[in-house]
Amino acid sequence: MSNSKRLHPLLNKDAKHYDNGDEPTIKMLERKMTVREMIGACVFNEGKYEARMKGQDAEDKKKAEDYRAYRHSLQLIPRAYENTLVVNAYSACHISWNYAI
Repeated sequence: MSNSKRLHPLLNKDAKHYDNGDEPTIKMLERKMTVREMIGACVFNEGKYEARMKGQDAEDKKKAEDYRAYRHSLQLIPRAYENTLVVNAYSACHISWNYAI
């Protein structure tokens, strides 16, 4: 499985808050969380943004879609890696994301 350095699903021009300079927050989290944990985080965030009603419907819909896309990309990783740190699963599956916007 390879994606030849596509932009990470959670990164876009409107998500610059994930880029803290030295290392994007999402990359740091991928070093600390397993594939299974990260899928759970995506499900949580999808639900959170789908349920919010604060007058920013289009923005929240986009955020939910971004988390859904990220979850789908994680679900392509073989189940044998579900308890593996995301960064290690990426390495084993030859997955490489571009984390620069």
